[in-house]
Amino acid sequence: MRAVRSPLNGEKIAGVDDAGPGLIDKTIEKAAAAFRAWRLVPAPRRGELVRLLGAELRAAKDDLPAWSPSRPARSPPKAAAKCRR
Repeated sequence: MRAVRSPLNGEKIAGVDDAGPGLIDKTIEKAAAAFRAWRLVPAPRRGELVRLLGAELRAAKDDLPAWSPSRPARSPPKAAAKCRR
């Protein structure tokens, strides 16, 4: 198991197992199958699902800046402001 460390302070925040070629191939095939199924969903329904996902993300916006690894040096208020843009 490989440690995942915070870029902010080096603290261990998680652990992950490395994936071998077999698992990688299975994962790629699952993703391709999911895409094939998704593209059969009518566009208006896909749009509605994306809208609902956006609503869920907006509802959780106060929790997202702390979770987002994109800019670990940002203070939580600055990260939250960026999420609202």
